[in-house]
Amino acid sequence: MKQETLKFTVILGAFWVFIMGFLNLILKENYGLDYDSGWAINSLIFLSSALVFNYTTNSLKISKEHIASYLKIIAIFLAIALCIDYIFPISIIKKLEITNSKILFPLFSWNIFVAKSSDIIFQQILINILVEYYIKTFNRRDSVKYFGIFFAIIHLPLFYIFGLKALYFIIPSILGGTLFAYLIAYFYRGYLLSLGCHFFFYIVLGIVLRYYN
Repeated sequence: MKQETLKFTVILGAFWVFIMGFLNLILKENYGLDYDSGWAINSLIFLSSALVFNYTTNSLKISKEHIASYLKIIAIFLAIALCIDYIFPISIIKKLEITNSKILFPLFSWNIFVAKSSDIIFQQILINILVEYYIKTFNRRDSVKYFGIFFAIIHLPLFYIFGLKALYFIIPSILGGTLFAYLIAYFYRGYLLSLGCHFFFYIVLGIVLRYYN
């Protein structure tokens, strides 16, 4: 990997870890502002920081069409999550178990899912930035390979936040990063396919943690 490309990868990775660390270790741990009580501030920080990084690096051209497509996908998966919660409710005890686990999105409440959606959008914007950067430097196959490695590594700090429960995210990230990069690199509007797959993963994982954990 060229030195300039490695430098950009490290900068983006450091920014990613900084934002995630700030939200999880400062806002949540010190001020109790998690995806439930602090859904608005979490969403604002996720979205604004991703857009600021994109602007300062002059990476993606985000059009009104992009924004409309993102909102449609968010609306679809938000509706799915709310329907699951309404049609198949869980007991108060199970809700407390999920809350105590600190992994809140399986509750499928609207505010938590809005915050989680912002988290996913934050990740997807950075994913697109880095994959597009790699494509300008490498062929598509190598771009997919390098991003797959990056995406798995960037999830390792989750061990510090969630302990062994971080494996819920780290193991899928090994394949997920490769899949996201492949969709973006090889498909027309692959960024939407990548976003949809990311949301689909969290719906499926939420169902597993909600009913079968």
